[in-house]
Amino acid sequence: MALRNSKLLLALLLSSCSCEDTWTLFANEKQASYPLDTTCDYNNPHAEYNEQIPELCDGIDNNCDCLAKPLNEQDTNGDLEHCGPGDEGVDEGCECWPEMTEYSVDWASSVRKCWTNELGGDLGDIREHSDEMGQLYGECEYGRQTCRPMPQGGSEWGVWNDGPDRTGGTTDDVWIEGGCIEAIAPATETCDGLDNNCDGRADEGLKRMCWSGPSNADGTPQNWLVMNNPSNPETPCRTGIELCESGVWSGCQNEILPSTEVCDSLDNDCDGLIDDNPEGQGAQCGLTDAGTCDYGTFQCDGADLICIDPRLPQTEECDGVDNDCDGEVDEGLLRPCESECGSGFETCDSGDWINCSAQQPVEEVCDAEDNDCDGQVDEGLECSCPPEFVGALVPCAHNPQLTCGEGFMECRCLDEQCTTTAFSDCMAMCAFQPVEQGVCDPTGGDPMPEECDAWDNDCDGEIDERLQSACYSGPPGTQGVGSCQEGVMRCADGRWGSNVGGVFVDGICAGESVPAEEVCDRIDNDCDGDIDENLDSHEKVDMVFAIDRSGSMCDKIQALREGIQPYVLEFADTHHRFALVNMPGTRRSRGSRGPGNIYRPDVQINFVDSMAFAAALATLDCNLSNEEAQYDAMESIGNDTMGLNHRADAWPMVVVLTDEVAQSFYDTDAGDVRSATNPCQLGSCEANDVLEVFAIVKEEHFSEWCAPANIAQDCYRLYSGIDGNTIRGYLDDIFSDICR
Repeated sequence: MALRNSKLLLALLLSSCSCEDTWTLFANEKQASYPLDTTCDYNNPHAEYNEQIPELCDGIDNNCDCLAKPLNEQDTNGDLEHCGPGDEGVDEGCECWPEMTEYSVDWASSVRKCWTNELGGDLGDIREHSDEMGQLYGECEYGRQTCRPMPQGGSEWGVWNDGPDRTGGTTDDVWIEGGCIEAIAPATETCDGLDNNCDGRADEGLKRMCWSGPSNADGTPQNWLVMNNPSNPETPCRTGIELCESGVWSGCQNEILPSTEVCDSLDNDCDGLIDDNPEGQGAQCGLTDAGTCDYGTFQCDGADLICIDPRLPQTEECDGVDNDCDGEVDEGLLRPCESECGSGFETCDSGDWINCSAQQPVEEVCDAEDNDCDGQVDEGLECSCPPEFVGALVPCAHNPQLTCGEGFMECRCLDEQCTTTAFSDCMAMCAFQPVEQGVCDPTGGDPMPEECDAWDNDCDGEIDERLQSACYSGPPGTQGVGSCQEGVMRCADGRWGSNVGGVFVDGICAGESVPAEEVCDRIDNDCDGDIDENLDSHEKVDMVFAIDRSGSMCDKIQALREGIQPYVLEFADTHHRFALVNMPGTRRSRGSRGPGNIYRPDVQINFVDSMAFAAALATLDCNLSNEEAQYDAMESIGNDTMGLNHRADAWPMVVVLTDEVAQSFYDTDAGDVRSATNPCQLGSCEANDVLEVFAIVKEEHFSEWCAPANIAQDCYRLYSGIDGNTIRGYLDDIFSDICR
């Protein structure tokens, strides 16, 4: 048994063996001997308790009270060793210095590990700071204490105070019962890469507030209460968090720093004031201060800077003033003018109209010209002549007022084209007095059909009345095709033309329509027999609206409905189709990617026509919750893995609407989205085509979609209080090249 005890004592060098779960080390072990007649036989499974045998602090059941217990009660600490160190009955009430001389044991130099402070105070539950073998975690270390006999008998564990050898002691030292020296206790965890609190982990759970923006003298962020007060939702600044990683504080994460104040209904500089002296306010605006113009100043209206009281250029007028503010007065002003001879233009000079370029009437002469501009050429030039010069008798055809028998000469054409004229020989009047038979033919001839010749051919007292003629100046073969149609000209004073601005202009065909450039209006504008031909690829479009429907969007959803619904209805009876993707979407398990659930974006409305889409959009709300995985949505749309029914002959387009930072459940980043959208893999896209993506997001998130992310072609500002007209204006700009 002594041999077994000796082996066990050596084995217990690093195992639990104290009366109170402390551990004993033996610096100078001496041989111990016990009576041979002991009834405690460790080889006897039926050994009985012998109270005459003292229980020593040696991790052995000396008095056999543990071995006497039923087998199922002999291993109480779960180490699979029956009646071993730490089991019930082992070392209970033990002595480190037994008084019984028959047990010759020298324990004077025995030292054991301990887990208290110098005064015996508790250092915490050892099980929280050690492994199954009792090895301490981290920076903690066991202390040591020694055993001494008590004057009144028995022994106890403790340390000597102030002595050179605190486990030995001198006569002037003070004994501290239960004291323990050199123990390193758990400390507060600090960011140093060490396990300071001895829980088996280093730097666990260490975090601290951080702020890299403007600070007060004491180091706290400026305007702290404003920034972190929930009653100030328009103040975006927030402090960040630093985490301890391997003994080093990480950079400040998720902080929002003050920025330059701009006009957007937000407190950008985080001073508690919204739109206080935003950037650009008070700056000069307008075009010029020349002429009647003047500059205004920019003022913030809560949504944007507007130019207050500018005087802008106007259309130049003939008033002696520089109305268009180009530094010149009355420049380039013309207006139509006319005389009896025709139309022309006059110019403005210092507020007055002068120098009409129209020909002015002069006295008629016999020169084949309408000199007096009355619509007749060489008219009224008959003149009397002496009877002796009278030639042949001729009817009085042109001047019935001449007295019968008088002679006259008339101006006549000398060639077929009547390019030259001259007076005839003297001719006699008719031999009878004229009768009142009208002004046309006093000889009794019948009226003729009215012609455009400045004569009263039909003898009704009116000249060239109600004469008009169809006209068309477009290319041959286009009249009556598409929008092309003929016009009309009317006769005035022997000339064909039309009124322009109240002035009759020769040769103008009023009301005609000639070929023009083909535009998207369901009309054959170029009159070639085809409607809306040769327009771009946006004649048939599949449009996807990827909309954030989380709670933060509740104040904007109504504006989205009011903007999108009437817009898509403009595409009724077209080939365009519309779809809606939810963010967040369907809740599902992460699967092999880790614990927890994800909210994968899904299809709310697959491609339908504009009427069905507008009807479905009427029920759009903001009742979804959790993270908005916008990047996941864009990647799935671009890779065509979401289940959207894109048509092979339709051009794909996507509009993203969200007020949150770009997020992903699968660590998708901007580069992944670009790979899915460039080149475009959907619909009628061809090689080198890029999926057209547009983002309506908060301005602070532009960088996540436009430069430098380069996912969307354009970004549009989504702000608190946005209305439907603004959303519709964005869509008009985004889809400006789509044929309706």
